[in-house]
Amino acid sequence: TTNLQRDDVIAQYCENLNVEVFRGDEQNVLDRHYQCAKKFSFSHIVRIPSDKPLIDPQIVDLVIEKFSSNKFDYVANCGFIKKNNEFILDSTYPSGTEVEMFSFEALETAWKNAITSEEREHVTPYIYLHPEKFKIHTINLLKDFSDLRWALDYESDMKLIREIISKIKNRPILMNDIISLLENNPKLKEINRINY
Repeated sequence: TTNLQRDDVIAQYCENLNVEVFRGDEQNVLDRHYQCAKKFSFSHIVRIPSDKPLIDPQIVDLVIEKFSSNKFDYVANCGFIKKNNEFILDSTYPSGTEVEMFSFEALETAWKNAITSEEREHVTPYIYLHPEKFKIHTINLLKDFSDLRWALDYESDMKLIREIISKIKNRPILMNDIISLLENNPKLKEINRINY
């Protein structure tokens, strides 16, 4: 987490659970990831952003399996493109399901070479915007579900996420469960549609 005072409560909560914590700069998330990986001697990193509370463990397993079965530097179920100086999600997966895995070597290369604020704030842009330097693989679905979204950025997103949790009884909640729920209840999709 960040080294800001407002995140002391997160650090304390983790420490109470005997979960090791690493803290760093709020804006330079690339440096925070790199310094954390270096401190704990990680050889591989699975990145699940904190604004994805309904992450599907099957997607996590799929990304890890693909990464582990090949000699990739970076595997994700999402891609990004840069358009008008902004990174835009380019994926067949719904927003809220994003998982990335990369090697420490790829992270270190990005850390040493990333110069723009976007590359440093968002951790992996240097990697996926330089495919000539890395062995990259993006996992896609056969059907495009990119119009669906359950990432947590706005209050209306929280409302939708609460609806999803209350209506789906299976645990863990899987992507396909959410897709079925939203397709069978189209009004739910409208809860947070205005934000994107």
